[in-house]
Amino acid sequence: MRYFVRYFVMLAGVTLGLMATPVLAGGGHDNHGHGGHDHGGGHGGHDDHGHGGGHGGHGDEAVFIHGHFNGHFDGVTAAPHEEDRIVDFYLHGHVDWGARLWEKNKHRLSIDGEIFLDGAAQGHDHAHGGGNDHEEEEHHEDGDEDGDEHGHEDEDEHGEERARNSFFQDHPVSLAALRLTYSYDDTYAVYVGKFTPTVGFSPDRFVGATGYVPVHEYEIRERIGVGGKLSFDGARNLGNHDIEASAFFADTTLFSESLFYRRGHRSLNDGGPANTEDLSSFALSLGGENVFGKLGYRLGYSKQAKAEKDADAEDEDSVSLSLDYGHRFSRATRGHIVFEYAGIDSLDGEANNDHKFTTIALQLYDKRWLYAVQYTHVNRQSGNNEGSFRMSAGYRVGKQVRLHLGYQQIRNDENEISKRIGGTLEYTFDYER
Repeated sequence: MRYFVRYFVMLAGVTLGLMATPVLAGGGHDNHGHGGHDHGGGHGGHDDHGHGGGHGGHGDEAVFIHGHFNGHFDGVTAAPHEEDRIVDFYLHGHVDWGARLWEKNKHRLSIDGEIFLDGAAQGHDHAHGGGNDHEEEEHHEDGDEDGDEHGHEDEDEHGEERARNSFFQDHPVSLAALRLTYSYDDTYAVYVGKFTPTVGFSPDRFVGATGYVPVHEYEIRERIGVGGKLSFDGARNLGNHDIEASAFFADTTLFSESLFYRRGHRSLNDGGPANTEDLSSFALSLGGENVFGKLGYRLGYSKQAKAEKDADAEDEDSVSLSLDYGHRFSRATRGHIVFEYAGIDSLDGEANNDHKFTTIALQLYDKRWLYAVQYTHVNRQSGNNEGSFRMSAGYRVGKQVRLHLGYQQIRNDENEISKRIGGTLEYTFDYER
């Protein structure tokens, strides 16, 4: 089975390459369901942008391209150590694409994917032990852990390490999703390839300058396998709902590599959750939007099997509850309360390493303005809890650009506090045919 999936991904890559000319010429965006990277499906009235392509249903467009990028520029104004006060520039974003290959009598075959740019803040700006260490682990080749190249540290005249300002360093670009999907009448779909299993909300549902960061740190990414989705409408004003299930393993193909900043080629020897090259890991979720015209939700469960290499490891189990309540105050003003709880047992497959992530966000859209306040608490089994507070104000310039001014306060597992203030340039685009 593992060899079949490997060769499928390679074949799909060639197919996508052959399709590149018509896609770029016509563009397109198939209804943009964001199911690939999306932990939660639709946005219930939000104008934020989830990751990844949908499951092939997307609408009447033949092709689509969607992009969402954040350019961050901020400074550490307070830190446990004076030398950690740095200036930091980094980028984060993704490009989703998809195309309909065949359609007849409501039956449809389509392909979609995602290219992911995973720049991240340096210094002490990671609420979860360095950020992305749950799923975006680096698979360094020998000799790749050069402190001068990746550690952003230098030595002063006394031989002591000091932090350096960071200007767009360590920005891996990877193929996060590539999937072939069969669907019927937007009612059910089955897919195979590389994708992000749906468990909770998409990180991009937490809007603002850096609202996506805490949720991105524990989401499951870059898995290869199969999945299916069933969509249905509720009675009266009970909204629309879906049930999704997938079985998968960690990507160990050549597409586990990255460009520009090389994280290395993942192999079975790397171990880690779901690194089994069989379909022994899975995710299940139930979600919905527009319940009573105001509520979006998702209930999720995932199990990531331990790798054979990790004799002392345990399976990683997670449960999540996500809620999004929206209210329109006037034609130009609306607000959202977004909540997500994720309880993860044996995080990263480590015994006695249970984590509980709780995030609540208040979001207000007022004409061209977007105001966001968000708090995340991380309860660790060790008792060394963490937390982060974020707030920002963003102003939309035209249809594609929004400028944010934001503030962050991060408390790490050693109860040390760091503070950041800075700006974010957010850019989105959609191209469809």
